[in-house]
Amino acid sequence: MVLDPELEATLGVGVGKHAPAIRDFTIDQLRRFADEQAMLTDSQPPQVERVRLMEVPVASGPRAARLYEMDVHHAPSGLLIWVHGGGFVVGSLEGYDPTYRRLSAGTGMWVLGITYRLAPEHPFPAGFEDVLDAVAWAQDNASHFGVSAEQIVVGGDSAGALLALEAALVMGKRGRSLRGLVLAYPTAGPEIKTASMHDLADGYLLSADAMNFYYELYLAGVENHADPRISPLLSRDLHEAPPTVLSVAGFDPLHDEGVALCGLLQSGGVDVAFLSEPSLVHGYLSLAGISGGVRDAIDRLSAAVANLVSA
Repeated sequence: MVLDPELEATLGVGVGKHAPAIRDFTIDQLRRFADEQAMLTDSQPPQVERVRLMEVPVASGPRAARLYEMDVHHAPSGLLIWVHGGGFVVGSLEGYDPTYRRLSAGTGMWVLGITYRLAPEHPFPAGFEDVLDAVAWAQDNASHFGVSAEQIVVGGDSAGALLALEAALVMGKRGRSLRGLVLAYPTAGPEIKTASMHDLADGYLLSADAMNFYYELYLAGVENHADPRISPLLSRDLHEAPPTVLSVAGFDPLHDEGVALCGLLQSGGVDVAFLSEPSLVHGYLSLAGISGGVRDAIDRLSAAVANLVSA
């Protein structure tokens, strides 16, 4: 397994490299840095025909969202609701704009980028509740997006993937299954200890200490980490998930969690398209501007997502 040379050269990641100590920064600094980095590492994403600013009504109040429409003259093949990552603490519509554009261009679907309340101001279950409400609202109002309720896919990356998974599971339990689920380098809970978390603990953008820090903020005051909304691997019950696309990166401390999730989904009878990107790092969706290997991986992910709605 060889690290993508463009990522290694541009980002300075690899063996013996160390990320700045995340605990030395304020929350505002971390959020600003995450947005700035995303814009720098993918400054020329594909164009889409129209981007609409909107609000999604959820129980906690209206949440900002963006709708990316590749072709405004024809009905889309489906709607992809995307839940951004960022350790439940950082991430924004602005920082994820390049990712939304690439997903819309690659899949041919309309993409709805949603927001949710972030920790530490709003610890668990605030973010989960917002995502679940947003997904349910989108399904109730599918015609607003030119699709049927059966053409909606929910996806997310990293922490957003966990929130997307749990929302999809609840929707399934309610008898309102989605067309599909997309999990890009997901986290699977704070109690999951894996070889990749140990072996890749530092040097590859996401560190083990950063994950611990994010979970400390997200789960402040929560004693039961076995709650299935927090640690789905411990629930051993994922059969309500819809057909799933799951992507892991080889140089990612969360790699083994993604592999384990894939196995548990499959053991529950869920159809999973598993994509392994052995040369890439955590967060690769936002790195397309600096790596041809990343662009190829996004193409593979997009094709698999498009297959969810064409099957």
